[in-house]
Amino acid sequence: MSNLIKSLGALAIAFGVLAVGASVAQAASTQADELQPASFSKVVVQELVADNTFRTKSMHVGSQGAGGVTFFNGTITNITTTEEGEDVPVTIGDNLRVDGYILNTEVGGAKPIKVADSIIPVRNNVYSLGTASNRFKNGYFAGSVRMNDLIGDDVVDSSNIAEGEVHTSDLAHHSVSHLKMAPDAISSENIINGSIRGEDIDKNTSLEIDSIYAEGTITQGGDDNGVIKQLVLVRSNGTCARVYNSQGQTTRCRQTAPGKYTIDFDSDVDDRFWQATGADSHIANVNVISNSSTSVDELDVEVYGLNGSKPGPIDGAFMLTVY
Repeated sequence: MSNLIKSLGALAIAFGVLAVGASVAQAASTQADELQPASFSKVVVQELVADNTFRTKSMHVGSQGAGGVTFFNGTITNITTTEEGEDVPVTIGDNLRVDGYILNTEVGGAKPIKVADSIIPVRNNVYSLGTASNRFKNGYFAGSVRMNDLIGDDVVDSSNIAEGEVHTSDLAHHSVSHLKMAPDAISSENIINGSIRGEDIDKNTSLEIDSIYAEGTITQGGDDNGVIKQLVLVRSNGTCARVYNSQGQTTRCRQTAPGKYTIDFDSDVDDRFWQATGADSHIANVNVISNSSTSVDELDVEVYGLNGSKPGPIDGAFMLTVY
């Protein structure tokens, strides 16, 4: 009986050897440059080395709490295509973290990175494009560039703006300062009638012009110099014949004695300049006297005749101008 058991065991070992030999022969008949995965469920090894192509449907690297590292010295590609024969891109199904540079072939090379989609930050008003020390050189946009602030020296100059592209209706009030304008940047033929108003010009601005044409009245503040503030033509009887008062007040004329008149301008004139001229042929001289001791709004006038006539004061018409 024991001899029979030994014979059967030897026969089983022989069949096992034949099975292993058949498996080795079948493996040798496959492609010599490919390593096919085994049909077993799990193998634990310290290092797996393949001299040629390694093919598998999926690969798991690392585990929760213990990351793994995958080393590549070459190109990762997806060799499959769609039903229409178009290339299928390599798909990364999670967030992508890159600790190094993103480049094409070489840093700063002739082959730039191409983007085939919109670039949208995941958070609003958080991330920047470049820094103060690492800036992009040029930017080319076919559409609009929208931002809250445009900051920098010489960001906008006339060489960057095509003629006719900026209209006055596009400019906010006081958005253009004369400090940024080159000489002759604005000429009269480029200004639409009525587009510049008096309130648009600062009172301290100097305008160098040959002549002024105004359809309305040119006025100036009562404390400023240069423009006529009040003008009055007084009859010999002391009544106002014609009055101009740029300050909007009422001018009053009265005769206080023969050849003596008082003009009330209803505004401070004691610190202004004034000039009086006779309006009758028999008048030689007209004296103007400030009446500031009584009223800073009034000027006293005395009229004197020509040599040989009554020296005066005598009644006579005159014109008084206040600057």
